[in-house]
Amino acid sequence: MFGGSMKVLLLAITLFTATANVWAQTDAEKEYFDLLMMYLDADFEKLLKESEKYMDKDKTKRDPLPYLYASMAYYDISQNSEVDVEVDTRYPLREALKLAGKYIRYDRDAQYQEEGKDYIPKLMMTIKNEAIAKLAEDDDNRASYYFKQILRIDEADYSVMYMEYQLALRENDNYTAKEKKAEFETTVGAINDWAAEPRHKTSFLEYAMLEHADYLVNQGRSDAAKAVLVDLENYIGRTPKQAEFKKEKGL
Repeated sequence: MFGGSMKVLLLAITLFTATANVWAQTDAEKEYFDLLMMYLDADFEKLLKESEKYMDKDKTKRDPLPYLYASMAYYDISQNSEVDVEVDTRYPLREALKLAGKYIRYDRDAQYQEEGKDYIPKLMMTIKNEAIAKLAEDDDNRASYYFKQILRIDEADYSVMYMEYQLALRENDNYTAKEKKAEFETTVGAINDWAAEPRHKTSFLEYAMLEHADYLVNQGRSDAAKAVLVDLENYIGRTPKQAEFKKEKGL
């Protein structure tokens, strides 16, 4: 009889402990699931307001998830002109980038990396395309801002390093060019499997290197351009874009 009572007591203690662990979660941890639900429901205005509350509180201002979900909301707003949401910024894409940087910075142990694994590459690709558009508009300062923000999120983004390297060469900034090239070579030298590299990096690297090769051709330096193309092929393999470029430039 005593043994049965002990089993019941132990079971009660176990259930109490499990319940206590659930209740021990902070209010923020419980509410972050609600932020995700608001995002999935496309209730962006409410999501941004609730996220901002967490960002302002001393207790939760360094928690990564409010920044991630707010970034995702701003991104969707920037990509869909039909979204009817009042926001405090004229540039939701820039806000998405800034908040994504804080999400990465506060998630020092990569505890919440899974939550952003699909979103961050998508954001990076969009920002890189935006930077290309700004370069075409001769807005080098805005493009440079985007590149710096990308490297804050991913300091090993070799595609941005190469872009900065070739832009510095065009501006005769040899010091920066040398620095960026060294960073690039160190980073790509550590890559063992190019096939596993994210598309937003390999595609942007191809764009940057083809831009550099084009610049060299226009400078009458076809041999140097060919060397760039050889390096590019060694990195990511042959692609239709490379073949088309060679044919167009007579290389």
